Amino acid sequence: MQIIDAVISSFYDKGYKNVVLDSPTGTGKSAINTTVLRYADDGFYTTPQRKLRKQLESDEILSEHYSTLKARRDYTCGVTGSNCDECSINNDSEQSCSNFSQCTYWRAKLGAMGDDIASITFAYLIIDSMLPTYVGMDDDGEGGTQISFEDQREVVVVDEAHGIEQHTAELHAGTSIGPYSLPFDLYKRIKDDITHGIDRYKDVRSDVLDLRRDCVNFVSGVPPQQQSQEQKQASKFVDKVDWIDNQYQNDNVFVADVEGTLYGGSYHNTLHLTPVDVGGFLNSFVWSRGNKRLISTATMPYQDNPDSWLMSIGLDPEKTKIVSVGMPFDVDNRPVHTRDCMVASMSGGGDDDNWDDIMEKINELVKNHSGDKGLIHSVSYGRAERVKESIDEDKHPYLHNNVVVHGQDDEMDPVVERWQNSEHDVIVSPSMMEGVDLPDDMCRFQILLKVPYPPRGNERFSYLLNEKPEIGWKKYYETTMNRLVQSYGRGIRSKDDYAEYYILDEDFDKLKRKAKPPSWFAEALDVRDPSTRSVFDY
Repeated sequence: MQIIDAVISSFYDKGYKNVVLDSPTGTGKSAINTTVLRYADDGFYTTPQRKLRKQLESDEILSEHYSTLKARRDYTCGVTGSNCDECSINNDSEQSCSNFSQCTYWRAKLGAMGDDIASITFAYLIIDSMLPTYVGMDDDGEGGTQISFEDQREVVVVDEAHGIEQHTAELHAGTSIGPYSLPFDLYKRIKDDITHGIDRYKDVRSDVLDLRRDCVNFVSGVPPQQQSQEQKQASKFVDKVDWIDNQYQNDNVFVADVEGTLYGGSYHNTLHLTPVDVGGFLNSFVWSRGNKRLISTATMPYQDNPDSWLMSIGLDPEKTKIVSVGMPFDVDNRPVHTRDCMVASMSGGGDDDNWDDIMEKINELVKNHSGDKGLIHSVSYGRAERVKESIDEDKHPYLHNNVVVHGQDDEMDPVVERWQNSEHDVIVSPSMMEGVDLPDDMCRFQILLKVPYPPRGNERFSYLLNEKPEIGWKKYYETTMNRLVQSYGRGIRSKDDYAEYYILDEDFDKLKRKAKPPSWFAEALDVRDPSTRSVFDY
């Protein structure tokens, strides 16, 4: 209630347009967000994380207070049995099934548009911003079919927003030119101009604008509600290029990356254009959807300078109130061990040079937790496989026949279920640092094998590191710390839960100097001697 009062007071008594709720696991962010939306009368509740969207949908208490709209592919047509994204009845216009009583997607959409609080995907909120509210109205503005939400509601909530900048840059604010993103006959007009070595939008701007002209001609004279799927692709491309070129003319740099894509039995180059600055995009397509914005996160970036993060996501620090909340879980239940656990620096080939010692330390920790489920964060699939392949029955008896490896082709939920239902204590995974909850006996210890630095080959990071090194390196280390702290939270999900977290990489000491962790994480560092096995009497 104190947190709710602080958020509501910031909005309605103190006049802030934005509130950041910097609040760790266990403080009830979902319930707080829903309560604030109810107080505000109407709003959108969204998150970039699919796992949280599923939790909101299935929450028996909270789901009574909002209507949920999932992606089209998550609904099944009552007639064809296919998902609603591939349904043959849908004639490729947004409202084609709006009057079809058996369309499960449209029933859900009508319910969400008519409800005061709509829980929708982050991607759909962006798509919805690009749609007209009504189609088919007469000259007097009467009649017609509503196909999108009204332009603005009182509050937009974005939960789990710590990675929103990178998520938006990579998945939404840019565009791709390839055999799957455009009709192939249009794509092939530019494909020979997409070559490796392109690293900026400016290098291909004239070709992209020529392609935009071709797309305009392709849809010329066809109303949006009558466009084919290919024409809809072309229309969306035109809209995105218009936005990109406008941003480019206002000095927002777009980096370019080229990769080979298998299509029709042959490889064709796909060009990805990504903005360095996503603040303008978020302002246009997300923040504009609410009079006020509530941004929730368990791991707010830039703990020592939050204004930098706010500006990077398009929010004015002077109009933003940060409500920071401490961790309610006993620090003795969630220790982070570094002393006597760190093996060596794993950067620059350090893991190769010290691999035998790493395996010995992992074996020792698993022995100390014999019979407990544990998660090893390997940071890469190759390193996960290497752990498995390096297990020697004589040298590593507590690892032998005791490890499940999360392979690159394994989906998250099935591999977790397989691990939990097996006799194996340990799972090794590079992709369970976010989006998975392992409460109670599902996980009693975690081992971080390597500090999770992001790949420097990412064109956006590369640009910042080379062209704006002070900003780039700060973002590099902040991204790393944020991911590390996120991984720490996988095993502690309630006040009576407990789990140990071990860091093997000496680079963590350097990371602490470069990026400030949340205080509730820092207070857990070496709170107990790792040589003493944790025994809890509950």
